[in-house]
Amino acid sequence: MDPSSPYSYKILEHPDSTIRLIKILSIAPEIRCEFSVVSLKDEPVFSALSYTWGDASLKHTIFIDGGSVSITTNLAHALRDVFGQWSSGCHTAPEDTQWLWADAICINQQDTNEKNHQVPLMGAIYSSAVRTFAWLGVENEQTSLGLLGIETVWHHITELSHFDWISTVAQRYGSDLQHWVENKLTPEDLHLDWQRLYTCLPEQLASVDVFDAIAELTEVPYWKRLWIVQELVLSPHAVFISGTKTTTWEKLRIVVLWQSLFERRCEFSVRPSIVPYKQWISLTKTPLKGPRAIALARGIKSLGVLNHKPARHEDYTATTKSIMTGFLFAQRNYSYQATNPKDFIYAMAGWTDICIPVDYSAEKTISQVYLEFVELWLTTYETTLDDVHSEYDMRGLWFLDLAGSGYPWKKTPDLPSWAPDFAGLAEGQTEDTFVDSFKYHKYNVPNVFPGKSNVPRLFSGQLHCRGALIDKISEISPLIVPRVIDQDGDGDGSCDTWRLWVVDCIARQRLQFDKRDKLFEFACAFLCKLTPKPHPIHSYLFLTELAYVCEKWRNMPRASFGRYLGLDDEQVHMLSVDPIEAGRRIYLERMARFLSVGEPNPEDYVTIKFVEYAFADLHVARKRMAYTHSAGAGMFPPLIQSGDLIFHLEGYPLPVVLRQKSTGSYDFVGACYIPKFMKGQAGESIKNGQVEVQSIILA
Repeated sequence: MDPSSPYSYKILEHPDSTIRLIKILSIAPEIRCEFSVVSLKDEPVFSALSYTWGDASLKHTIFIDGGSVSITTNLAHALRDVFGQWSSGCHTAPEDTQWLWADAICINQQDTNEKNHQVPLMGAIYSSAVRTFAWLGVENEQTSLGLLGIETVWHHITELSHFDWISTVAQRYGSDLQHWVENKLTPEDLHLDWQRLYTCLPEQLASVDVFDAIAELTEVPYWKRLWIVQELVLSPHAVFISGTKTTTWEKLRIVVLWQSLFERRCEFSVRPSIVPYKQWISLTKTPLKGPRAIALARGIKSLGVLNHKPARHEDYTATTKSIMTGFLFAQRNYSYQATNPKDFIYAMAGWTDICIPVDYSAEKTISQVYLEFVELWLTTYETTLDDVHSEYDMRGLWFLDLAGSGYPWKKTPDLPSWAPDFAGLAEGQTEDTFVDSFKYHKYNVPNVFPGKSNVPRLFSGQLHCRGALIDKISEISPLIVPRVIDQDGDGDGSCDTWRLWVVDCIARQRLQFDKRDKLFEFACAFLCKLTPKPHPIHSYLFLTELAYVCEKWRNMPRASFGRYLGLDDEQVHMLSVDPIEAGRRIYLERMARFLSVGEPNPEDYVTIKFVEYAFADLHVARKRMAYTHSAGAGMFPPLIQSGDLIFHLEGYPLPVVLRQKSTGSYDFVGACYIPKFMKGQAGESIKNGQVEVQSIILA
């Protein structure tokens, strides 16, 4: 075959059981390989590759059996590193076992029918591989220091006698045993030999913090790829590589478990003097999200245990547990990236029992795949209705967390407003204008509907459920813009327009309500992502910040501000401290002191509250406040309209915004946060018949 001619893939005779493998023959001056077709039934010896495709426009040509194959540059780098590990690295292997499975090469990407058969096999492929090479990227300082950091901390943990329990616990990560350990261990039980660790670091880590290096490694693009969850969960032996550097999943798992427990159990007050304050903050406030999610998924998969409650799952079949594992993961899978939007569903099939038939053809739309997913959930929910609320904390309409026409992310074509938009959410996260939706699992909201729940039904793309109309939007704030602090500290005022709206809104209500109640409502709504009930310091800062923006943009003195809102003398006196200038100055001075060599004050509770408040507007960025007819203030999706209706839907705990269509059905705008409805207050009205429960059709 002419080496310049594209390789012509031969059709697999049994695509449901046979796979192609490649052997890397050479990597210089070009990468040359050969194919072998094997049956998984024959238990072949091979390794699998886990990697991120990278920029699809950056191509590299390799040669297989005399023909050329175009692959991404990332894959070419990964093949070179695997070859190096096999030939002279830490994972040498006999030549007859140096066979590799890599999806972009071993599956004919131009043959949709083959993809439809081979993708469902991927779970079996990674489970059967003797080793999975997880390629983290081209070797650079970030990957080298991170991998070295994992090795260093792992050695340190395993050398300490009081950590003899951690290897056993790590194998059950995510289970009830971890929950038990978290409650039994004291901060001292989790302490390392800090003196030795910080004085005996490898030379490469001497100028950086070892834990920062590990944290930065977990930020490489690899951890954002959706398929790695399946690949790492199912692999019996995974090794991470980048160039010549390597570590194993077993070592990373132990480090992740230690950090996870350490974050939960250790506070500022137990910080050893040798550990810089900045590093201590990193350890207690910066979870290793990527590896931790994999560790949790592996623990759940191997044990069939969810939410730390194994005892009550005894009657569940393995299939039910596995399906529920998939649905739980689906609540968060939009935080990953996938090349094909259908993969947000298909990528779960190998390690859970969410088995939606794989169909990459153009005739099968993305919307159809997502609706099939919802239909499977509703069927599962109906058969496990009595248990999923308490055991899995999942309500019938949990997928509304991932839906809504009230958000500006790019919508999947033909997808109903109520359906989970995995691809839209995932793509939106990569943009500066992303607006996160409200997630009900963040709030402990009781069920407001009495009796046994009815199962929602799906008919012709419409969702049929029950609901109760509880309120209506009357006034809407400007968009909440995150506070941008430039060198002069002035900005253009866009970040304060919604605050001025709050002041005017409260003033308009002053004859009907106690101002302190109104202020508290708005403060609760503003801090909805941080705490269900603001600390008095939070409320005080919110009030004084409102006074500050009125003085800055309207030349309104504090006394006039107090009269405008009808505040009493005591409340006006509280406004003497400027939260933006004095508060920020105090915060920065204290943080500068904490980050210095000197001993900090670890019990400075006030500073922690300042920090929480300083970042509050980032958590509600690009949403809107609104005022309703009966409940008052709340936080809402950005694309709401005056007159939109607020409902409670059976099967979903948060209040939601609906917009009635001319057909009588409703457009699902999105969930919202209204302080006066967050403790199930509407339940009594529903129970007493003051609020009518009606049939709702969402389109």
